Amino acid sequence: MQASERFAKLSWANTASEFPHLKYGMLGGGLSDGTVCVWNPAPVIEGAAGDVSKSSLLCRMNKHQGAVRGLEFNPFSSKLLASGAADGEVSIWD
Repeated sequence: MQASERFAKLSWANTASEFPHLKYGMLGGGLSDGTVCVWNPAPVIEGAAGDVSKSSLLCRMNKHQGAVRGLEFNPFSSKLLASGAADGEVSIWD
């Protein structure tokens, strides 16, 4: 997978109970420009042809002004993702 900026933080969520169609869970990436992206890793793991970066991207969120320094899915509810950035701001994504 490719992203528009360098990865600063990664987090992987087990989504079996909430999103069974996401066979391998969700992969969250905090980028150096403050963007948070979430991907379905299945196309990469299964060796899909073509540009898997675009086909596996589930969402892209722009909020932080600085690089993402912390990123973690909630272990009890994988639809919640917390991110913290160099600007001192913390966000909870649903």
